[in-house]
Amino acid sequence: DDDDNNYDNSIFVREQENISLLFQLIQHPDTDQQYELYKTVRQQFGRGGKRRMRHSIPPLVFGALDLIVRIVAKSRTNHDQFEDNQPKPMSSPSSSLLSS
Repeated sequence: DDDDNNYDNSIFVREQENISLLFQLIQHPDTDQQYELYKTVRQQFGRGGKRRMRHSIPPLVFGALDLIVRIVAKSRTNHDQFEDNQPKPMSSPSSSLLSS
């Protein structure tokens, strides 16, 4: 009976590892859509119970951390592009005379 239980447990763990690998394939170039996908996956993972969540939540956490990095990088890029498009202040003739 213990052999059957160990066998069932090893199958269960293997299945959960496959779910984790499948989760890594969930990608979208738009970070807002990626976030929505992760929310949906988290809701589904939550229905699996504590035993399954032990295996399924860590990939979700790492995926969320990667998403945060993407959002910050996107934000910095947008900020840099905004600054590049701003008109540069012209120096006034009086300030250039004073600096000579």
